[in-house]
Amino acid sequence: ICNMVEMTYAANEKSIERFLLGIYALYTITLMLISDTNQWAGVNNTIWLSGLLIAGFIYIGKYKTYVFRMKIFAVLMQISVVLYATHADRFQDAIPTFMVFVVLLGLTGIEGLVYITVGSLACVFSYHIWITETISTENLPIALSQLANVLLLQYSVYSWTKRNRLGSEQLLD
Repeated sequence: ICNMVEMTYAANEKSIERFLLGIYALYTITLMLISDTNQWAGVNNTIWLSGLLIAGFIYIGKYKTYVFRMKIFAVLMQISVVLYATHADRFQDAIPTFMVFVVLLGLTGIEGLVYITVGSLACVFSYHIWITETISTENLPIALSQLANVLLLQYSVYSWTKRNRLGSEQLLD
């Protein structure tokens, strides 16, 4: 029975990796099209494509463990999200992208990955307040409420993922 459970986990992890790589590929293509349409710096496409290629090589090579690969995926995807969010005209425009990636990282079953999105969200929020100054006193309440929504989603995904992992461990015991 233990071997069957381990094989099921391995098959599930492989399918999660394949799904995330597919989503990441679609997201990268979309970002490259947006970058070309908005005439953002050409280096963006190089960074986005490089991240996708690294993720693909890690997936194909089955490098190290599932958890390690998912951590690399999470960092690469968050670099893409942060790069996009720093080019967005407004902080609010990047919120849906953050929310999607929080949910996608929750699918991995690794609750600690949510911390990566918390850090990148804080960086982007700070960038839009102090560097681009697109968050002003007039729209600060809206930006803070959207920030709170993403943080609430991050906490919910973290809690659900942790509870799911603990339940699985208890079931195995």
